[in-house]
Amino acid sequence: ILELYPKLLKIKILKMKQFKFIALLLSVFFLCTCWINAQVVPLDIEDLEDLVTMSKIKKGGVGGGSSDDESGSGGANSAKSIKLNWSETSKIIKDEVQLEWTSPKSDGPFMVTLTESENSNNVLFSCVVDGTAAIIPLQTIAVSNGKSYEVSVVSKTRKQEKSDLSTITIQSSQDMQTVLDSAVMHEDYETSSSLYKVLMKAMALELNGYVYNASQLYKSPMVSDGDYITLRNMRDGFIRRVGL
Repeated sequence: ILELYPKLLKIKILKMKQFKFIALLLSVFFLCTCWINAQVVPLDIEDLEDLVTMSKIKKGGVGGGSSDDESGSGGANSAKSIKLNWSETSKIIKDEVQLEWTSPKSDGPFMVTLTESENSNNVLFSCVVDGTAAIIPLQTIAVSNGKSYEVSVVSKTRKQEKSDLSTITIQSSQDMQTVLDSAVMHEDYETSSSLYKVLMKAMALELNGYVYNASQLYKSPMVSDGDYITLRNMRDGFIRRVGL
């Protein structure tokens, strides 16, 4: 027994060290999870329900009016003529994104440009189109997570007509998925209708700065006419909240 005791003691000490190491790993995982969740602005389902109620009262959407009149008629955008359908700032992931705009004074062609925010002379992407829409393949452009870039549109025939700058900040797909997961993990998500599931995801994205991706969810197909009308009215309110 005396000969076995040192060996048994050594095994016990080894197991204690293993236990402490596992406990340390679990603590780090827990702290990282809490830190990630702390970075996500939580969804308030009551606020969402209030917006839905208001959208039904104001048939043209929250804030009044209709999304058909998105081009605007005053301020700096009126003077610049070209109005982007993107917000002034937005987080965005490396994906193929569509930029649209309105230009009442020019039929094109237009030049779309993506530059670094810190160095506007560094053009990372540009294209010339005849219409009022363009695809920007962010997944194939040398953009980096955490960095900001500026998108603009200018008329090729009327150089003085250009858009305001839209600043986008590149985020990882995992960061955006964490935001979407915060909506999916909400206690009311599973029992919600397909319309409310879309609205919960859209609001979670909007609250956390993913304006472009939120705008795409407002284009989701709906089964019933009632849900379609509600979604359209909610989109009208979203447009006015984010300044599109």
